[in-house]
Amino acid sequence: LSSAEAGARQAVSAAPLPRRATRTLRVEEAGDGVRIHVRNGGEPIAPDRLGRVFERFNSTKGGGMGLGTTLARLLVEAHGGRISAASSEEEGTTFTIWLPKRAL
Repeated sequence: LSSAEAGARQAVSAAPLPRRATRTLRVEEAGDGVRIHVRNGGEPIAPDRLGRVFERFNSTKGGGMGLGTTLARLLVEAHGGRISAASSEEEGTTFTIWLPKRAL
C-alpha cells in the first residue's frame, strides 16, 4: 500500500492543475477477501506501458529505479493476493489490490 500511495502522490504532484485534485483510497469487503483501490487523478499511464507497469526496471521518472510496482506485486502475490492497474484520461489511474482475509 505504501508503494501504491507513494506512486499516486508522485503522479498527482507531477500533474498540471486541475488534475492534481484527486487522490483516493477505498477499502471494501470482497467475498473471502478485501479489495483496496488506490486512485489518482494525475497523468494517466500510456496504454502501451500499462501492460508492463508491474515489470522490473520499468520507470518513467528520471531518477526512478522502476521497482515500486514490482515490489508491490511481489508482496501482494506472496500473501495470496492479486494486483491490477487501470488507467484512462478521464479517470486517471487506479491500482486495485485483492487480499484474502487470511493474509490480514
